[in-house]
Amino acid sequence: MLKSTIKDWEEADYGVRKALPQDAVQVIEVMKNAEDSGWMLFEPNERIIVEATCRTFISKLNKGKKTGCFVAVKNEVVYRYVIVKNERPKRIQHRGYIVIGIDEASRGKGVGTLLFQEVIRWAEKAGLHKLELTVITSNEHAVRLYENMGFTVEGVRKDSLYIDHHYVDEYYMGYIVS
Repeated sequence: MLKSTIKDWEEADYGVRKALPQDAVQVIEVMKNAEDSGWMLFEPNERIIVEATCRTFISKLNKGKKTGCFVAVKNEVVYRYVIVKNERPKRIQHRGYIVIGIDEASRGKGVGTLLFQEVIRWAEKAGLHKLELTVITSNEHAVRLYENMGFTVEGVRKDSLYIDHHYVDEYYMGYIVS
């Protein structure tokens, strides 16, 4: 693995892999932790995710040629996930939409870089031409990570989300895989 990208995880067992159905409980925990940060689409405690549904979702994503659920794991604990979704219309089958969730304990430690590097390698092999994501414009840490990974701002979605009685903008970002 790309050990040089990890700051204080050097001595730990870590890696990136496709999620397994048995990771569902931990993926749900990361989803909840990420939503508690206030930077996600869903507000804290807005949705209830059931383990069986998550297991099915992971299995279904990982069966697709251009879809997948990836996790960053340290000592068998899931700390981050990236979901890559792909749509059916032929005109957009060349692109994958990314959703990322990060547990607070792994923020700022280089794990996001490791995870994105693996997802980009996978996207190349899967035949995706482009990866896309959205991010709240004021989420500077996430924007910096995405820019460092080669994503560029392609537009601004004005008043895209309504958070704490205010409308906020999102960047629409893209990365050309090949």
